[in-house]
Amino acid sequence: MESGEGPTELTTFSRLLEFNKDINKILSNDNADPPLDKAQQRANQDALNRLCSILDDYQEQSYLLDPHVEQLVNPVINALRDHVTQPDADLTTPRVKILARLLYFFTKVRGAKTILKIFPHQVSDLTTLTTLFSTPSTLQHTTWELRYVLLLWFSLVAMLPFPLGAGPTSHGALIEQVGFRYLAEPGKERDGAVGLLGRYYSRNDTSVSQLLSKCHEVFSTIPFNSILSSSLLQTLCSVLKLSSPSHLLPCWSDLYQLLSICENIFGKDEKGGGGAVMTRYRVKLAGRLAGLRLPPSGDQAQREEMEVPDEVEVIVQELLESTRHSDTIVRYSSAKYLARIASRLPASLSSQIVEALIDTFDEEGNIEVDEYETTLHGSCLALAEFARRGQLNLDEELVPKLIPCVLRALLFDHKLGVQSIGSSVRDAAAYVLWSLSRVLAPDQIRPWGKELASRLVATSLFDREIHIRRAASAAFQEGVGRWGVFPHGIELLRKIDFITVGIRKRAFLEAAPVVAELVEYRQVLVDHLMNTTIPHYDSEIRGLGAGALEKILRIDPVGLIPSLVESQINKLSSKETSKLHGALLALASIAAASETLPSEGGLAIKHKIIKAVTALSPSTLPLPSRNLLLSAALFAIEKSVTVESISTCPSWWTFFEVASKSQEESLHRRAAETMRRISVLGNCGAELDRLLAFLDSSATSQQSFAAVVLGAVDFSEGNADRLETVVDRTVRFCGSSQPGRASSIEGKRNGIEALSFILQNAHTRLTASRTKVILEVTFLAFSDYTVDQRGDVGSWVRMVSVQSVERVSFLFGQDEVDLAVSNLLKQAMERLDSLREMAGTTLERLAEKKMVRGGELKEQLKSSERGQWRLQPWVAERLLPFLGVPEYRTLLLEGVVLGLSPGSTNAVVDYASSLPSTPGSDQEYSLKSLVGDLNSLGKRNFSANRIFIPVLGALSTLLEAELLGDLGKEAEGLECLQQALNLSTKAIGQLKSAPRLTASVKVASQLLAIKKLAPFVAPKVLPFLGHSFPWLRQTTAEELFNVVSLWEGELEALEELVTLLSETSWTQPIQTLQPSIDRVGKLLLDVVSGL
Repeated sequence: MESGEGPTELTTFSRLLEFNKDINKILSNDNADPPLDKAQQRANQDALNRLCSILDDYQEQSYLLDPHVEQLVNPVINALRDHVTQPDADLTTPRVKILARLLYFFTKVRGAKTILKIFPHQVSDLTTLTTLFSTPSTLQHTTWELRYVLLLWFSLVAMLPFPLGAGPTSHGALIEQVGFRYLAEPGKERDGAVGLLGRYYSRNDTSVSQLLSKCHEVFSTIPFNSILSSSLLQTLCSVLKLSSPSHLLPCWSDLYQLLSICENIFGKDEKGGGGAVMTRYRVKLAGRLAGLRLPPSGDQAQREEMEVPDEVEVIVQELLESTRHSDTIVRYSSAKYLARIASRLPASLSSQIVEALIDTFDEEGNIEVDEYETTLHGSCLALAEFARRGQLNLDEELVPKLIPCVLRALLFDHKLGVQSIGSSVRDAAAYVLWSLSRVLAPDQIRPWGKELASRLVATSLFDREIHIRRAASAAFQEGVGRWGVFPHGIELLRKIDFITVGIRKRAFLEAAPVVAELVEYRQVLVDHLMNTTIPHYDSEIRGLGAGALEKILRIDPVGLIPSLVESQINKLSSKETSKLHGALLALASIAAASETLPSEGGLAIKHKIIKAVTALSPSTLPLPSRNLLLSAALFAIEKSVTVESISTCPSWWTFFEVASKSQEESLHRRAAETMRRISVLGNCGAELDRLLAFLDSSATSQQSFAAVVLGAVDFSEGNADRLETVVDRTVRFCGSSQPGRASSIEGKRNGIEALSFILQNAHTRLTASRTKVILEVTFLAFSDYTVDQRGDVGSWVRMVSVQSVERVSFLFGQDEVDLAVSNLLKQAMERLDSLREMAGTTLERLAEKKMVRGGELKEQLKSSERGQWRLQPWVAERLLPFLGVPEYRTLLLEGVVLGLSPGSTNAVVDYASSLPSTPGSDQEYSLKSLVGDLNSLGKRNFSANRIFIPVLGALSTLLEAELLGDLGKEAEGLECLQQALNLSTKAIGQLKSAPRLTASVKVASQLLAIKKLAPFVAPKVLPFLGHSFPWLRQTTAEELFNVVSLWEGELEALEELVTLLSETSWTQPIQTLQPSIDRVGKLLLDVVSGL
């Protein structure tokens, strides 16, 4: 995955003070303190989480901890040691868990080897640990981190030069018992046990025979225990690594026999029962066994004189075969051990190994591609390890064989099914070249200097994978520093550095043209693009390659372009999608770059290209990739079209016809860009008539296509006579009346967008009446709330309307400005984050142009951080005050109620609570004005549940916050509340919508809490109790109970009313409930009159 930003590069452990502060907080409570309370435990846990988070930040650069690691670890391990050495120590306390987890994190980030060096290792510690582990129940209920840390510590103490004794009760017997017990665990305790047994059996006073016996026993057990078997093999590898040769040579034959048993039992390849992990440990074991029979690597004379044992030759052969294994970990282990063994073999045998590895490059075509990939990867890794260790003794015959092979591997990139293969090979090939710079002298590499430099530079710039581009860049840098034979080496280091090549677009489109300024690399880059990058299987790489090609060709068009045209035209006959698509993109780039040629030469090349492209039959293109190829063909036509070719190559229109039948939006927009270019060059009257006919098509794809393309046409000169016809038809297309309107939401969206583009680019040729009609259609589109199975698809139209009003805002009078801002304020209060953000950022830009009313309120539209418009509370807090601007109030209030949600409720309540109950002046906005406006909005949309239900929701929110009680104290306010009551209870018997009925009964019940209004409310709520829907009767009773249960008074009627509402089963038949309903009505009136 490519990204613009890589991980932050750290330079020091800059959080040391913060880290020490939290460690001291954890260690401040010693073991004598009373038990920590819950608050202190939470504080310690928070401190631990912070410490672990800090350590995780340094996971990739853990070496930065080294100057401080001892200072950081010592207090923690000493605190743990003090605790476990106490008699009858409790190892399940929260403090022990925290210390153990922190120590585990140290080993996780910096590595167990480094941290283990800091652990205490005194003889007394051996007694402590043997006591702990001698009773398994002591550690049974502890955390795995503690068991792992104690096993690591035990492994260090087991190395003390102290006699461990013999017999079943000795320290040595206990170590074996503990180690074998935890070897079968699947967690980290297993790693601790491997370290413990590995160090124990590496002591000179122990015998490996018991470990070998255990291996024989486990390997022959059915069913096969892969965890225990891999643990034993890992332990053997650890023993061979840590032990002296004199300790192991007496049992070398037994170890070699065990190696053969491993091969027979679980196999030496991926088909065996042990899998890749077992095979990897077997490779390690084989490599270390071979090392025991060979002289030290520094003794050159002894190496040449020795006779290599047959067993070592067998192991070398097996390691060569393992470099072909399907798992990378096995191949890498094989490569490393081959290089290590070769460093201790006679030079002649070492050269034979190298030749065998080089010969594997010639197996291409003889084996399957995926098998060839693993073979090449293993061979490259092995050769790189040979070179890195200085064991690659290349004579004059081997260098000419090796370099071409590695350069070929640097281009190995194939697609197998749905996945790509070859990245590991290319990465390893770069590793080989990086390593070769350490063993080859400049004179040896000089004949290949230019080719090596060219290939590494091309790979650094154009490879698909970021890690390979960086690996090639590192190999180039190493070669520049050690060989000094690369042309312009020092200069190029600054152009293809680690950061630059890490970003794909930057490498292709910025760095490549800069490198191409150097003549030595220009043709090489072009050849790599034409032969490797542009025919690549990844369409994104092909597109970037074409972009890079155009920029490079512009540097030297006369020298580069003429030789490329014919070869790419010939590729248009290819049946392979990648090659055909790449050829079309390349021709588009060539045509674009040919503009820098002398006029006649450029026109000739363009004419040749468009003639070749339009000779293709778009309807016969491969169906799975037709849209991709059509887009590339249209792009090529756009770049190569000339005034003459519009008429001499009329078949270009067939590409538009085929594209119009596709639903893909990106293809439609590519066709629009092409039509824009064609319409600039000449008259497109016939094509415009066809596009207008597409608007009447029954196919929605053709309607959408035509709308997009018409918006891109240039009506300035040759097509001006069709402008009014196009505008009139597109206006009808975007309208709501039949016939002629769009039959899909996509078509309407594209039509609105097309009208805005036409008005933006051709407003001087339009009459005032047509301009007005376009603006009316654009503003009307803000009210499109179409919903289908995909959701609120009308938002697509509203988004385009937001973009359109900004696009044509330079034509607005004050009335249009106010209408535009009102609609934007409404959309900015919507629930859709993307729409809210788009409307908000547009409002910001209009405010900068001084097109927004509101005085100081305009400053609130400025967002300090990107993305704040997606935060609904932030938006509501800033836009609600605009309700005080009369010109914006109606539409903004509609947006407020439609966008009301848990995220904006608090902001609405806060704003409403800041308003006076009644206006102090004609211009002042008040709660009465707010409720009146909500009533008016509800009346206008009484039959539209989409708006009416949110209006009731807004009234309910204000009532629930107890903001409207003061309105009932004045006649005008009471009248306003009565209107809200009438609105919520109107036509209840005719309604069927459950959400609307629920919202209505909630508002009516809440209005009952306003004492002066209660006598009017009481008879209005009875129809809810008597409704034919049982669930509504039950809901009404619950809402009434919630209100009347809060009333205070000694009235018997109140107590009876509460009992009747709560204990009656309101889901009974209506005939049964009628007496109860009548009784509730009478009791309500009695209670209300007595309040």
